[in-house]
Amino acid sequence: MVRVVFEVAKLPIPLKWILTYAFTKQPLWWTHLGTHKILEDDNIFLHAQGHTYRAGHATELAPHWSKRVYLPNRSDGMVAAFHKWVERYTAGEGAPWSPLGAGEVARALPARASQAEVLERYESHVKHCAACSGALANIRRTHRFAEVAVVIGLLSAALQHARTAGLVVAAISFAATRVCAVLDAKMRIGMYPPPRNA
Repeated sequence: MVRVVFEVAKLPIPLKWILTYAFTKQPLWWTHLGTHKILEDDNIFLHAQGHTYRAGHATELAPHWSKRVYLPNRSDGMVAAFHKWVERYTAGEGAPWSPLGAGEVARALPARASQAEVLERYESHVKHCAACSGALANIRRTHRFAEVAVVIGLLSAALQHARTAGLVVAAISFAATRVCAVLDAKMRIGMYPPPRNA
């Protein structure tokens, strides 16, 4: 889950207008595609961290959370506070929402996921999101329509009097199929390497 908070009213005018447009006037599915990039930047590291959290051992956790994670920045303060809170109220036995103790949680962790599993978007979000699943259906419908239009354009180009118009229709339709293919792929899986590491 993510929540993005900006005090837009306090921003200078050009930036205020840009952010207002970016977060309120864009289609929701387009905003979600942008948000996926941000979340996936961290998901790759969080997944790997979940496995190194065990200090390299298959089932045993390192003796203390401060030895398992490195939190050098002030921005990590909330993460450290959360770990301290869990430690304080569970006597080191694990997360309060888990029926398992710390050792059992470590043993219950799934095997390391593949890159495709970590970056997967369709099962984890798109099929459950009305905006994104609707957009994906429209993208696929447009793709099929554009493919048909390419064929019609090329057939029309074979006719002497419609050559230019047919080629223009075929070219525009072909470009539309490429755009639809890219958007379809973005709805199914994230990009690698993450944008900040590209």
